[in-house]
Amino acid sequence: VSKKPSTSPSHVGEVSSLTGKAVLSAESACAIYRLRPKARGVSGTVKSHTGEIARTYGVTAKTIRDIWNRTTWAKDTKHLWTDEETQQYISQRARMSAKLDPTQNLPTWFAGAQ
Repeated sequence: VSKKPSTSPSHVGEVSSLTGKAVLSAESACAIYRLRPKARGVSGTVKSHTGEIARTYGVTAKTIRDIWNRTTWAKDTKHLWTDEETQQYISQRARMSAKLDPTQNLPTWFAGAQ
């Protein structure tokens, strides 16, 4: 399988040979999480910000929002969360029908890390 030459920045990681899209690393996901807006602002500003970051990393704006919302890469970004974000995550997960630790209503990877 030949690897498609990448024209994306070096911090993006590899390019999938199946889709031709950027494949993020945990390090990149953490870097993206650090760029999240700290306060709720005008949605147009956040949208343009996600677009800029997405272009930088060779992913979609939705990928950026999913990382910021802790929908994806949660296990790798957990160490960057504020106490408030941790509580939001716990509440969010308690409402979801994912595989949960029955004693804490948390994913098994999260439950053991507290």
